[in-house]
Amino acid sequence: MDGNALTAAVPPAPLTLAEPPGAEPPAPLVPYAPGFQADPYPVLARLRESDAVASIPHPFLPDVPAWLVLRHAAVRALVTEGKVVKPVEEGEPPSLNSAPPDHTRLRALVQQGFSTGRIEGMRARVQRVADDLVDGFAARGEADLIAELTGPLPVAVTAEMLGVPEDEHGEVRRRTAGFLYGESPEGRDRSFAESWEYLTELVAAKRARPGADMTSALIAARDGQDRLSEDELLRMLLTLLVNGFATTIWFLASAVHALLAAPSQLDLLRARPDLLPGAVEEALRYEPVVSGVTWVAERDLIVDGVPIGQGDLLITSFQSANRDPRVFADPDRFDITRSPNPHLGFSHGIHRCLGAPLARLETRIVLATVLRRLPGLRLAGEPRWQPNKVVRGLEALPVTFIPQP
Repeated sequence: MDGNALTAAVPPAPLTLAEPPGAEPPAPLVPYAPGFQADPYPVLARLRESDAVASIPHPFLPDVPAWLVLRHAAVRALVTEGKVVKPVEEGEPPSLNSAPPDHTRLRALVQQGFSTGRIEGMRARVQRVADDLVDGFAARGEADLIAELTGPLPVAVTAEMLGVPEDEHGEVRRRTAGFLYGESPEGRDRSFAESWEYLTELVAAKRARPGADMTSALIAARDGQDRLSEDELLRMLLTLLVNGFATTIWFLASAVHALLAAPSQLDLLRARPDLLPGAVEEALRYEPVVSGVTWVAERDLIVDGVPIGQGDLLITSFQSANRDPRVFADPDRFDITRSPNPHLGFSHGIHRCLGAPLARLETRIVLATVLRRLPGLRLAGEPRWQPNKVVRGLEALPVTFIPQP
């Protein structure tokens, strides 16, 4: 492919692979086009073997070109070495997606509220929520696990972690729905405004009456004389709120689905519960919820031999990197014994997801609970994937099992 850095603000032509003379013209290989997330992996595999870095229209900025980084080594290096940063809107205060030194300062402050002890202290509560939800449908012998388990559980856990009163959990989910299920700018703007309003009120309440919750911990977080500004605090809370349950809702469902779609692995996990941590890691590799992240090059770069100009947009494809056969043998096979498993499901390096310990905890508890309490669990029909450009998430996960009293 042409190695020149992109400069013109026009979308490159859709990529195609050569076919024998007389064959039907191949379908354009356009990642993030409508329907892409229904089965993105064949397209990504063909692109990955053809081009280490592919030029594509940006999924949300169709008149702007972007570089899609496809191979594991390059994706890992970019997110680890700090050579690129995520775009920040003009006038927006620094966030966890900023470059150092802002990123280093903010992460140090936020990490104080995300301690290992705080997350581990939530184990019993997460288990109680999971058991209460399963109690609601166990006797029926059928359920939509997204509507009845993997959806409500992260909402309850994240809201409680932030100190949201239980009777307001539904209101929080309503206000953030545009982030979860809508792609229209109007829907996202409305959700941002309504969520910001709610969090402003929550911070005021916690300042007046601090509790043993993360919002109170972030209000109190200090590094010497440094602390989070009001804007930084609210943006951190919004990030934790939305990412804390939006991505986890989809990942929990994807992890259950991956197991149910691989009966041999499901049987192996039933026989070997000690493989549960490996099953969670393999689910993170096999079905990363966040397909990729957009960055802007801070300076001229060479990525897998392709010159990238300063200011160019890059998309690090975690979906492609996690199926790279250069790193993972038989990458399209779901294998809970896979080791080592250097997946990028939580990104890597300084931008590694802060919520990874909580997501792992919730996933282990959900998988263990459904295996223990829902004997004979199996899929009931074809899964329905959301019509989302960049997030691969199930709309519904219907299952059947032996009814339990």
